[in-house]
Amino acid sequence: MKFTYVLVVLALVAFLALFGSEAKRAKKGEAFMIKQISNKLKTVCPNQKKHLKQVLSIVSSVDLTLRFTHSRIGAIDLATKQLRKANTKIFQRLTKLDRKLTTITKMMRKAINGDKPKSVTICETKKTTITCKKGKKMNILHANYGRLNKNTCGKSTVTNCRASTSLGFVQKTCKGKVSCALHASNSVFGDPCRGVRKYLTVKYKCE
Repeated sequence: MKFTYVLVVLALVAFLALFGSEAKRAKKGEAFMIKQISNKLKTVCPNQKKHLKQVLSIVSSVDLTLRFTHSRIGAIDLATKQLRKANTKIFQRLTKLDRKLTTITKMMRKAINGDKPKSVTICETKKTTITCKKGKKMNILHANYGRLNKNTCGKSTVTNCRASTSLGFVQKTCKGKVSCALHASNSVFGDPCRGVRKYLTVKYKCE
C-alpha cells in the first residue's frame, strides 16, 4: 500500500511539472493536465481508483485555492490603484485650498495692518510727490534731509549729516493727506552740512 502511494505521488509530481505551463495558460490546459495524470496513474495502479480520486480531488482543491488567491490579489491590486488615484485627487484639492487660504490670510493681514511702509529718496534740488490710494492717508514714520551713506545721490565721505527740522516739516506737510509734494532743498530744511551733496529720505505708511 505504501508503495502504491509513493508511485501516485511521484506520478503526480512528474506530470504537474510536465504539463504545468499548459495548466497556467488556460482551463483547457488544466483539464488536459488532470486527464493525463489520471491516465498515467491508472496504468501504474489500476486497482486503486479510490486513492486516485482522492489525489485528483486534492489537485482540484489546490487549483481552486490558487485561482481564488489570484483573484483576491487582483482585487487588492485594483483597490490599491483606486486608492492611489483618490489620494492624488485629495492632495490636489488640498493644495488648491491651501493656496486660497494663503491668499485670504494675506488679504486679511493687509486689511488689518494696512500697506507696507514705503520709502522715497529725493536728491538735493529735486521735487517729487508721494501719494496713497484713495481712502487711505499718510502716516510719516521717518524723514531726514542730509546724508547717511556714501553712494546715494553721488559719492561723499560724509555719512552723518542730519537736518533737525526734517521729520517735523514732512509730518506737517504730509501727515493725514492722500498726497503731498516735497522739495529737497536747503531753503526748506536748512543746510546741515555745507559743501556736501544731500538728499531727502522719507519713510511713510498709507493707513
